[in-house]
Amino acid sequence: MSTNTQGAENVDRWRNLVQREHCDIELFYMVIPASKCGLVIGKNGDNIKSIMAQSGAHCELSKEPEESPVEKTFLIKGEDFQVEHAKHLICIAVGEIPPNTPFSYQGNAPAAVAPTYPTPTYPTPIATQPQTDFSDQWLQYYMSIGDYQSVEMTKAHMQMKMMNNGQ
Repeated sequence: MSTNTQGAENVDRWRNLVQREHCDIELFYMVIPASKCGLVIGKNGDNIKSIMAQSGAHCELSKEPEESPVEKTFLIKGEDFQVEHAKHLICIAVGEIPPNTPFSYQGNAPAAVAPTYPTPTYPTPIATQPQTDFSDQWLQYYMSIGDYQSVEMTKAHMQMKMMNNGQ
């Protein structure tokens, strides 16, 4: 994560505003690879809207010029646990952590509870009938057309099958 001097000035302005309003709003600058920016924003902004809805934090792409062309900075504003939740969701979006990794917060807010899913039920398998062996018929067919290579392979297969069945 990186900040620049303009970013530090904006943080100070934001904190002064927050102190006047007596709330615990945090501002966090999260730097991600520019190539992953589209994964965070999503088509028509759907992913970033979902991240904001799930976390309760406000997230936006920084309008400040980037120090590096291969990085993009997201501003995340909200209460501490909201910011942490948004960071968690962004890390999932860019592939830093696996999808469906539950969010847990160790600060003042309660930890998010991992979702519970019903135990799947599977149908009882149906007993299968033993398969009919058509090796003799194939052997006769291959002999009738003169395919002696297939005749030899079929005979070898029949011998292996007899060995495996203990016959």
